[in-house]
Amino acid sequence: MADQRGFTLLEVLVATAILAGSLAALLPTLSGTLRQMRAVEARRTALLVAQSVLAGVEADPLDAPRGGTSSGLRWTVSLSPEGSTAGDLAAYRASVQVMPDNAAPVQLDTIVLGRKS
Repeated sequence: MADQRGFTLLEVLVATAILAGSLAALLPTLSGTLRQMRAVEARRTALLVAQSVLAGVEADPLDAPRGGTSSGLRWTVSLSPEGSTAGDLAAYRASVQVMPDNAAPVQLDTIVLGRKS
């Protein structure tokens, strides 16, 4: 009987308990990583929306929309005069803010040239 091969029931139960404990320890780490990945993706999408909106503002600052939604994200634009004017042109500070649901707001600022108001 000493020649038998294989695992005893006790050995299988101990191995299963060790595996279950290891998986239980890893689960919160994986869950936190998935949450962080979703937040990073939301921020990346918000940055892309902000860049797109800012490109529209740069094209025509005074006629650009001041708010809206894009890709399911709310955004706002604020425009204020910046410095002096030259001829028919004026400098404006353009600020775009995008508010994702599960991440901090994203804000991009730039100075744009446009016609005088």
